[in-house]
Amino acid sequence: MANLQGATEQRARAALLDCQRRVLERIANAAPLPEILETLVKLIEEQASDMRCAVLLADSAQQKLRFAAAPNIPEDYKTGIEPFLLIAPNMGSCGTAAFRREPVYTRDTANDALWEDCGDVAVRNGLRAIWSTPILSDDNSVLGTFAMYYSEPRMPSAEHIQLIDMATQMARVAIEAKRAGDALRQSEDRLRLVIDTIPTMAWSLRPDGVVDFVNQRWLEFTGLSLEEALANATRTVHPEDLPGVMEKWRTDMAVGEPCEYELRLRRADGEYRWFLVRTVPLRNEQGNIVKWYGTSTDITERKKAENALRDSGVHLQALTRRLVELQESERKDLARELHDRVGQSLTALQINLGMLRAALSSRASSDITSRLDDCAALLESTARDIRSVESELRPPMLDDHGLLAALHWYANEFTRRAGIAVSVRGSQGSERARPEVEIALFRIAQEALNNVAKHARATSVVISFWSAGSEWRMLVVDDGVGLRPHEAGQPRAGFGLVTMRERAQAIGGRFDAEGLPQGGTRITVQVPT
Repeated sequence: MANLQGATEQRARAALLDCQRRVLERIANAAPLPEILETLVKLIEEQASDMRCAVLLADSAQQKLRFAAAPNIPEDYKTGIEPFLLIAPNMGSCGTAAFRREPVYTRDTANDALWEDCGDVAVRNGLRAIWSTPILSDDNSVLGTFAMYYSEPRMPSAEHIQLIDMATQMARVAIEAKRAGDALRQSEDRLRLVIDTIPTMAWSLRPDGVVDFVNQRWLEFTGLSLEEALANATRTVHPEDLPGVMEKWRTDMAVGEPCEYELRLRRADGEYRWFLVRTVPLRNEQGNIVKWYGTSTDITERKKAENALRDSGVHLQALTRRLVELQESERKDLARELHDRVGQSLTALQINLGMLRAALSSRASSDITSRLDDCAALLESTARDIRSVESELRPPMLDDHGLLAALHWYANEFTRRAGIAVSVRGSQGSERARPEVEIALFRIAQEALNNVAKHARATSVVISFWSAGSEWRMLVVDDGVGLRPHEAGQPRAGFGLVTMRERAQAIGGRFDAEGLPQGGTRITVQVPT
């Protein structure tokens, strides 16, 4: 007899474990909540004869219950009991259990005080014993109830209590997983909305460089559908620009570093406009690129200013100053938009994800937990990359602490990215240079370091900055291959040297670039105080 009882108990435990497994599989596969709950109800009903079950869910205000899964409960009962499914005292078994936040076991609905006003609905449908247990979240809010029904008066046995406890826990996991999934989708939708509404064209690419998303601004500008844009993202690039851009993109993608270039894109009306394109990689914790993110900023007006400067040959310093102002205005506006719109929304998303992870704690399936962790990691990495882009566009340290502090910061960032040692020397004293001088010198130093990374094959760079009487001086010296004699002069200088020279001239300064006898290049900038 003992062996027979042990075998029976073992089969019962195995059946319960199988029930849990099948429900958890549906949760992990993100099946619809009604399907999961109906599966749970049917599996529990299989564990005992003459027993029917139901799951009821609470509304968002936690004032009323509704049937969510009750495949074997008579429709007449569901309709008749609906006015009594309030979360309040003396509302049958379920409403009272939800109100008290504790199980309510009704032996006989025909004579129980809780069923005084609605017992006839249960009796005429053959539901005499009704046991209801509240489904509670961690913060003790009511998610719903799990109910068992019998056609004859009775109270639950120990086996029934075990079934109820397991069913209640499974229902809670399913309901909270659905809530987490809904919240995650809302977060994703909100992030997509943010990306769609930022004042610039944005897109993302897979690690292999294939475009997998473009925002609404891109579609509005090009006049393409999302399907057309994803099928051939380069179709709007000017034919003259496409070969060089693709060659540079393939090179930068292979290296895995942020890249920047200018190109013309065709607008929906057929006009080509100039854009500054920036693309940055998003890496996982192992350092592998999982996504590329890019933006396109319209610089047509700046290009017109450049063309006017080249073509007209007039008030050079004034035009250059205007060009620099436009560039800095574009950078500052974009940095502010990234901080105010994208940065704050990403912070809100991080908080929401943190709350979801805390709410689910150990009850969520490993797949859901892993997905939340991946989302949190990607969101944190995206926020970090956006902050880096903001700093590149308009370093807050430059405005807050001056040129020397900003140079130290940028030198560290450059060393980390390019692997070239950069040191900064000098002091700015108690008085800072004028804001236009500081930003011009900072941009010259940026351009000089970019040239070093691209052409110099250097291992180290020294930036020096100091006040020399009536002028500020800055030197950038590298130990690379150096300039050939004809490269230092303006007529045959590269675009980087021209840009640096124009920035210096725009603030009334002098610029010189020279190759050193021992190798390397020295850039000198002198600006009146």
